[in-house]
Order: sequence, then C-alpha cells, then structure tokens
Amino acid sequence: MTKTMGYIPWNLVCVTAGLAIVDHGFRPLAGYLALRVGASATQVGLLATAFAVGALLLAVPAGRVVDRYGSGKVLAIVSLVFPIPIVCALFVQTITTLLIVAVAFGCAQIFMVVASQAAVVHKQKDTQLDVIFGWLSAGTSVGQVAGPLLALALPGLLPDGGIHTGLTIVAGLSIAVTCGAFATGVRIMRRTHTPKTQQASTPILQILRTPGMIVAVALSGATLACLDLLVVFLPLWAEERGIRPESVALLLGIRGFMSLVSRVGMHLLVERFTRKLLITSCLLLGAIGMGVLPFLGLPPTYLVMAVFGFCLGLVQPLTMTWVVSAVSAVDRGAALGLRMLVNRLMQVTLPILVSAVSIPLGTLGSAATRSLLMSGSLLLVSGLVSIKSSWKTQNPER
Repeated sequence: MTKTMGYIPWNLVCVTAGLAIVDHGFRPLAGYLALRVGASATQVGLLATAFAVGALLLAVPAGRVVDRYGSGKVLAIVSLVFPIPIVCALFVQTITTLLIVAVAFGCAQIFMVVASQAAVVHKQKDTQLDVIFGWLSAGTSVGQVAGPLLALALPGLLPDGGIHTGLTIVAGLSIAVTCGAFATGVRIMRRTHTPKTQQASTPILQILRTPGMIVAVALSGATLACLDLLVVFLPLWAEERGIRPESVALLLGIRGFMSLVSRVGMHLLVERFTRKLLITSCLLLGAIGMGVLPFLGLPPTYLVMAVFGFCLGLVQPLTMTWVVSAVSAVDRGAALGLRMLVNRLMQVTLPILVSAVSIPLGTLGSAATRSLLMSGSLLLVSGLVSIKSSWKTQNPER
C-alpha cells in the first residue's frame, strides 16, 4: 500500500454505494410504475425531470446547510426520511402521486450525497482527497451496476416477481442505507468539533469566479452528459448493425467495470502524473473513442468501451478534488453543491442541444452517428479548454 492511501472512510464509501444502488434501482422501477398507472410518454418525461428537481433547486442550499451545521448532523437527520418516498411508492395509484414521490426522493438524495461528500473534505490534503474521492466514486460505480440488477433482474428470478417486488427490495435497501448513514452521521458528529464562531461563508457567485471553478464544474457536467448520451444512443448504434441487446449490456458493463478500476487505482496515477494532465488526457482519449465509435464493428468496440470507461471514470473524482481544493474549508460544501447543480443542468440541457445541432447534419449519417460525433466534439472541446485552464489550489500542478 502506498503512502498516499492513508485513511479511507469505508463507512462513507459503503453509504455512497448504498445510495447509488437505491437510486439506480428506484429510477427504472419508477418508469415501469408510471406506465402501470397509465402515464403518457410526456408524463414519463416529466418523471425524469421530477427526479432532477431536488438537485436543481437544493444542491447549493444543501451545501450551505452542511457547511453551517456539519455533515454528520445533516447526514443523520436526512437519513431518517430517506426511505419514506420509496415506501410511499409501494402505494402509488396515480402519476401525480408518483411525481411527488420522485421530487421528494430527489430532495432527500441530494442532501445525503452532499453531506457524505462534504464529510471527507475538511482538513484533508489534496493528495488524500484524490484517494477518498476515488473510492467514493468507485462506490457510485458499484451502485450503477448493482442497482438495476437488484431492482429489475432479481425480482424476475423470484416467484410472482414484478414491479412491486422490486420496489419492496429497494425499500428494504433504503432502510439499510438509513441505518448505515445514521450511524455514520452520529459518529462524525462525535468526532468533529464545531467551533462557536465560524468564518463567514463566501457568496456563491464569488465561488464561481474562483480561477478554474467554472471550467471544473463545466468539465464535470459535460462528461456526465456525454455518458448519458452514450447510454441512450448505443442501443440505436447496435440496432443499425444488427448487434444483440446482450452485447450492448456487455459493452456498458465493460465501461462501468473499467470506471470502477480507474477510480480505485486513481491515487497511483496521481502520484505519477499531474491532475491537470490526467483530466486533459482522459477527455481527449474519450473524444477519440466517441468519435471513432460510429465507424466500428462490435469486436473493436469492446476495447473502445474499456478505454472510454477507464478515462471518463477518472474525470468525476478528479474534478471533485479540483472544486474543493480551490475554496476555503468553510465553503467546500457549497462548492460541492454548485458542482452537482451544474452537473444536473448540463445533463438536462446538453443532450437537447446536441440533438438540435445534429439535425441539420443529416449527411453525416444516422441519428446515433450524429449524436455520438457531436458528443465526441464536446469532449474534444472540453479537453482543449482544460489545457488552458488554471487550477487555484495549494499546489496547482498537483
């Protein structure tokens, strides 16, 4: 074990993984539930928006609350209400009720995520933040894979398995997350000394004007948006080539697994290369992968997806370190909330923008080809922007 590893908050890694499992299990189940209660296509689209409302409205305020009252207290209190929306989903009969449940879940989730991330950023060196954020992101990767399996695949193996069975499993998991998060929050409160007088917090617009901050949150959001586009258009790309759904699942599984590998071993890369070099290289390699994907057959795509997953899997934890190391300790929760706000905004707006811009480019090929090429162009621009960006931190080059 290298000297950089140091202390790893395994309890928070487990809480993060649990949150991701519940999130990625509940969202697809909510989509199926919407169809069962007779929702239209437009209403199903509203459901996706409802899940994002919490992050769009409360990400920055959640960061401020965490900065003011402490991550342990917020994590413990919010964990007590976290399972309620999922339990309520078991009794949903109308799309209106389901939309309310989705909004409530999104609000509780954003407080839990910001509190768990902020719990590790105070009094930590930048090199240690790389390790911790790498493991927290790895926990998220585990949830992305395990959530759909537990919520959708497992019920199919059980007698009378279905949506209700899946929701019951996810509700049980959410209660387990509550127990772990509450215990972790209480432990953090006991170990953390909150001074009677605190340094005044910085206005959010001033945080945004911190050198490199806009670039950091924009790169994070652009990466997530491109990954969303990949998940949406990969099945269309496969359909055009007669590739079976099982192969698409394997491709996405390879991407997720390689993201997990890169995040677990991120501290080893940071010891040898600068963060800026890693972010720039990963974005440019991701751009190349997205750009060549429309012109490949299945065999070489396995390698492309492996490289794609490894590279873009590093961008999220590295930008987390970038964001929190650029501000004072009293503003780190707000900075994390700002990053999550921009992530959600770009996840909502960039796919619409890419689709709109690609429509006049019909000569470039199918909708999947155009969207993948536009996504590659976006990653290319992001990589070039990161080359010129400044990183305000205690050690800018590291």
